[in-house]
Amino acid sequence: MTPTQTTITGGEGYRQMLEKAMTEYEIQTDFMRMVKEWSRYCSELALMYSTPNEGIRGRVTAAKRKAEGMRSGIPDVCLPVHVSMFGALYIEFKAEGGRLKPAQKIITKLLAITGNAVLVCWTPSGAWDLTQKYINGELDSRFSRSVAFVRPGGVVSFVPVTETLNDLTRQLRELDEQPKPKGQFRRGGGRTFRK
Repeated sequence: MTPTQTTITGGEGYRQMLEKAMTEYEIQTDFMRMVKEWSRYCSELALMYSTPNEGIRGRVTAAKRKAEGMRSGIPDVCLPVHVSMFGALYIEFKAEGGRLKPAQKIITKLLAITGNAVLVCWTPSGAWDLTQKYINGELDSRFSRSVAFVRPGGVVSFVPVTETLNDLTRQLRELDEQPKPKGQFRRGGGRTFRK
């Protein structure tokens, strides 16, 4: 049996822990803890990484990161392993009540339309269940050219991408060209504070 055929489960104790409201940080770190634990049994999981695109940082550091290619809107986690019809798996985590920002909406659609599986997850167990299915080649065609929203309780809804690649890249370029408000900086949780 190859590693891509391995079935892995999160366990009931893990699922019960999800009853409480979790922050985006807690959701992602719980998910990555499981990835690390199970990467001993499934070598593909060792390639999963996170993308720190936001957070508290000074203006100089932010400018350096942007010059290096950092872009807002990139999903939190990526598994760069080609499986079945998908080039990679991208996961964006959201806390209860969280929504995609404009750049995230465009980027997730661009990733989906270019042949990747894209998930927006509100619980670590939802992300974990679909990561297992991705590794095992069990994601069906509904995940192709769609963004999958994985709500608590395992409810999955699909938003098909109807825009063309050119339309989405134009939208992203227009968003990038919008002037940013001066005298403001980002601080955790998506809130903006005045200096």
